[in-house]
Amino acid sequence: MVSTPPNSAGAVVIDANVMIAVCAKEAAKETHAKAALAHYAGLNYAFYAPGVAITETLYILCQQHQAGLLTAVEHTMAVRDFAAFMTQVLSAPHGEAGLIMDAERFRIGYGCSRSADGLYLALAEQLAKTIPTTLLTFDIALRSQATLKAPTVNVHLLTL
Repeated sequence: MVSTPPNSAGAVVIDANVMIAVCAKEAAKETHAKAALAHYAGLNYAFYAPGVAITETLYILCQQHQAGLLTAVEHTMAVRDFAAFMTQVLSAPHGEAGLIMDAERFRIGYGCSRSADGLYLALAEQLAKTIPTTLLTFDIALRSQATLKAPTVNVHLLTL
């Protein structure tokens, strides 16, 4: 994939929970997620996510199906919507390997379950060096992690 598009005014790193809210049509979150994405699209921001977003999103969509929160048809549509969504999302401009050490630095002091969050923070920090960047999430713990470990990362916390 390409790096930051030349006409982009900024970048938004999208947490998997935002993608899940949209693709699974989560009643409490979908409207907030779509409004935020439309807001940034209107500002001509480019969308980014680390590769782990794919794994996290597919895993949660599968869990929602297994738990009966999504029917088989809804699950299939959510996965299709996710695949379409991801065609608009860019990868780390300098590759995923360049995020590893920063992600681990952000994870230290937190449990292993926060390892993926470090990748989102590392990508946002990397992008912020060259373009205004926001990390979009529903995860209050990710915002707290950013405050302590990556204070230069601007986190847009979506609330219900």
